[in-house]
Amino acid sequence: MQLYREYRHGVARVQDQLAEVDRIYRGSLAEALWRLDQAQVTLELEGMLRLSDISAVQVRESGGDPLVVSAGHPAGGAAVISRDFPIMREVQGAQRMIGTLHVEATLSDLYRSLANTAALILVNQATNTFLVALFITWLLNRIVTRHLAAIARAVAGYDHRDLPMPLILDRRERPVPDELDRVVSAINAMAARVYRAYLDERYASAERQARHAAEAARDELELRVTRRTEQLARANDELREQIAERERAQARLALNEARLREIVEVSPIPLSIGSLAEPRMLYANEQWRELFGVAESELPHISLDEFYVEQDGRRKLLERIALGGRVTDTEVPVRRRDGAPFWATITARLAAFQDEPAIYVGFHDVTERKRIEQELLESREQLRLLSAHMEAIREEERKRIALEIHDELGQLLTALKMDVSLLKMSLGGQPELLKKVIAMRDLVEQTMLMVRNVANHLRPAALNFGLVSALEWLTEDFGKRTGIVCRLVLNADEPDLTDAHATALFRVVQESTTNIARHARATRVHVTMMHDESGLVLNVSDNGCGFDPAACKRGSYGLLGMSERARLIGASLQIDSAIGSGTVVSISIPVENGREDDQDSDRG
Repeated sequence: MQLYREYRHGVARVQDQLAEVDRIYRGSLAEALWRLDQAQVTLELEGMLRLSDISAVQVRESGGDPLVVSAGHPAGGAAVISRDFPIMREVQGAQRMIGTLHVEATLSDLYRSLANTAALILVNQATNTFLVALFITWLLNRIVTRHLAAIARAVAGYDHRDLPMPLILDRRERPVPDELDRVVSAINAMAARVYRAYLDERYASAERQARHAAEAARDELELRVTRRTEQLARANDELREQIAERERAQARLALNEARLREIVEVSPIPLSIGSLAEPRMLYANEQWRELFGVAESELPHISLDEFYVEQDGRRKLLERIALGGRVTDTEVPVRRRDGAPFWATITARLAAFQDEPAIYVGFHDVTERKRIEQELLESREQLRLLSAHMEAIREEERKRIALEIHDELGQLLTALKMDVSLLKMSLGGQPELLKKVIAMRDLVEQTMLMVRNVANHLRPAALNFGLVSALEWLTEDFGKRTGIVCRLVLNADEPDLTDAHATALFRVVQESTTNIARHARATRVHVTMMHDESGLVLNVSDNGCGFDPAACKRGSYGLLGMSERARLIGASLQIDSAIGSGTVVSISIPVENGREDDQDSDRG
């Protein structure tokens, strides 16, 4: 009830404060608003804000194109009382409403006062409750709890193997035993009975153990004799079986060797077996001999080193096998006996041949495939050159169209705006036509703004003044269009770049911001330009949902286009992102002392 009375009193005080504002400022506001004196109206509103509890005020003129003057910060929510007061003025002998005064008063101070009062009431109640609980706890501990704790300690330390000591409580002796005395007597009696039972069981257990030990020793001796006899019989049988199995394994091994040699000879894969200690051929099938142009009679007299194009090719192959135990599908340049070179894939591993460490090598001729791969690489490079040429033509066409739109169409719209302004001046006495002319002027201004935006998106005019100016325009335009906070951080001076390089860097940043607006669901974006040991670095970071770059490489033409633009100007592009942790796009281009590296400039 106390809190409710204070709340009603505070609300009534705020209501009186709002009525007092209307009474004091009604006349002066009416005169200032009638004269459209915005400075005087603002001064009056700031005076209202100096009153207690007043958080926001606004004056709105009546009519189609009203004058609106606001001051303060609207609090919003339920802790606000707002009132609208009409602003009246005598016009031609009659009272006429010329505007509205909107006043908002906050109840934050009243709520803080009520919270302090409530806290004080709760603290008093909690203190009383705590003192009563403390007294009850002390009384219970004095009468019962400490004796129960003594009984628990005695029972916990009891050992049935020792003679029990009688349990005695530290309390006055009573003529009539109570519940605690009866519990102590029962515990002492139980301890004496348990100790006597333990002594009886110990004597009986000793007798049983002696009897069982003698019987177990006799049974164990008989069991050992039986098991030893059975083991000797089984060992004799296993020895005869092992001798027979070894004879069968030797026969199968000889048969498998003969079969394996036949399979290797008819295999379509060229296979050779060379000595591991020296470049000496131990075996080669017919396909290998045909591939390298070697007769079977020449095998014992050839050196394996002469079949490698590289001078130490065989040594490198052995080193790789020693590291991994085998080599699979490794491309190496080799040559035939007559010196003709070709490419082959090698699969090799270490094994033994005729009780000698050897290396088994299988060959596959891939010369035709290497030729096709080289043609594909050359074709891909030509496509990249064509893409770079088309991109340059597209940027030049964008620049030309943007200039034509900005110069020619902009001049026409400017002339049209001047004509509309002159027409407005000549129609001062015709209100209806004047409204139409004002609407036409607004439409022309919107068209001029749209033309300027189209020209800037084709090619920003700020790009003609350098990369920094273009980035400033891009971040400002991005923030206006999307509502996302976009900040440009410049930790480097204006770099000396060619127009093609500056345009490519700008387009990468523009594509990054477009991806953020479409997919990132971010609330903050940072564009940073700085210098480090690698040259000029541009970073675009956001706090969005992120993505998996590895999963988007194939289907994302935007990321592919950014990488290709960076490659064409000799820059490196890196995209760091993970799902749920935002994205950072970094592009760096070698620049020395603020000037672009000459080699990269020629490449661009």
